[in-house]
This record gives sequence, structure tokens and C-alpha cells, in this order.
Amino acid sequence: SVYDRAPSADSTASLRAVVDAAPGTPISGDAQFRIGRRLFEAKKFADAAVEFQRFSVDFTGNPKLKKAQFLLAESYFSAEKHDDAVRAFERFLDNFPTSEDTPLALFHLASAHYALKSFEPAAKNYQRLIDDYASSEYAKAALYNLALAYKATGKLDRAEESYRRYAAQAAPGESSGKEALWGRIGPVISAWGCRKRS
Repeated sequence: SVYDRAPSADSTASLRAVVDAAPGTPISGDAQFRIGRRLFEAKKFADAAVEFQRFSVDFTGNPKLKKAQFLLAESYFSAEKHDDAVRAFERFLDNFPTSEDTPLALFHLASAHYALKSFEPAAKNYQRLIDDYASSEYAKAALYNLALAYKATGKLDRAEESYRRYAAQAAPGESSGKEALWGRIGPVISAWGCRKRS
């Protein structure tokens, strides 16, 4: 079937023909989603974002809406369109707060804020991920990034606390991450600690 072929211009054109031939129907919604998914898998993130945005507008009742909104945000994030990614992740989290994709959405939302040098919202969302999804595979990386976000905001006591929490969670023999983080924040915290004591 056209749906099972590897991504190609021909199969995408065939899917587009389905969308155009039967607008608003479940089969055209499925085809629209597949177009976006194929573009995303082909790492054509800007094009994928256009298709997932179209899906999100035209197929609001489709059961794939949740995944489409998540992939829309991921497409913007992967295309380094961080302002758009922030808005799309926030919309996804508002609409689907208990999704299985929520931990990754929070991590990428915080990372998009960080890329925009919006360090306060970055720290807030890293902390939210750590608090609400402590067992998530993204929590440890969020703790690492939280220390960096606090350093960037000048909240060095919180940066040090986050670093210590991160270091305490490191597996035995896993020193490279601790050393890399301390290399980035340690000199600033050490200098701050000296000023604090004087």
C-alpha cells in the first residue's frame, strides 16, 4: 500500500492526493499525519512543522491530534525555531498534560527557553520535570541543565545545590558528566563562595 512504502517524493505525493481528494475525512487525516511523520523521519523539520500545523488545524477531532501536536513542537525544536517550539510545547502541555510525551516535552520546552537565553523559564521547566517526573529518563539531564540555568541567572547557591544533587545521582565510575558540569560551574561557584565568606 502507499502507506507502507519508504518515504519518497512519490509516496508523499500519493498521500497529498488522498488529502486533496477527500478533505476532512478520517482517511485524509491519516494521510495528512503520515505526510508530516515522513518528513519528520526524513529530518525535514521545517516542512514537517507545516504539515503537523495543517493537521492540528484541519483535524481537531482526530485521535492522532495529541501526537501531531507533540511532533509539531518537536519539529520546531529540531529546526531550531525555538520561539515557535516554546509556543508549540506550551500548547501541547496545556492540551495534553498527562501524555506519555510530557517529560520529553518539558525537557525540550526548557531547552528551547535556554537556547533563547530565557534562563528563568528554563530553570522553572527543568525543575518541574524533576519534581513531577523524577523517574523519567530525562530527569537527570534536567538536573544537569538546571545547574547551568541557575548559573546563567546568577543564582549560584541553587546552581551548586543542583550540581550536588546531580553528582549524588551519578553511578559509580560515572565521573565525566560530573567533571564536565563542575568544570562549567565550579570556578564561578568557588569564586562566589570566597566572596560570600569574606
